[in-house]
Amino acid sequence: ERYGAISDAEWFDHNNKEANEIRDKCLNEILENMVSFLHDNSSGVAIFDATNATFERRRDIMQKVPTDTV
Repeated sequence: ERYGAISDAEWFDHNNKEANEIRDKCLNEILENMVSFLHDNSSGVAIFDATNATFERRRDIMQKVPTDTV
């Protein structure tokens, strides 16, 4: 909704700087929402279903999720 519909494979091209920035913004917002939910719901469960193919992306996710929510 926020950034429009995905119309072609160019959206997933690692050389597409604008798309990479938008995907990173989406990832950060979703992670913040998930961590907030888990913080507010001690018995809650959240599933972060995404393709995190690079080492850097997986490392960033691990750094953003506090260990007390895992």
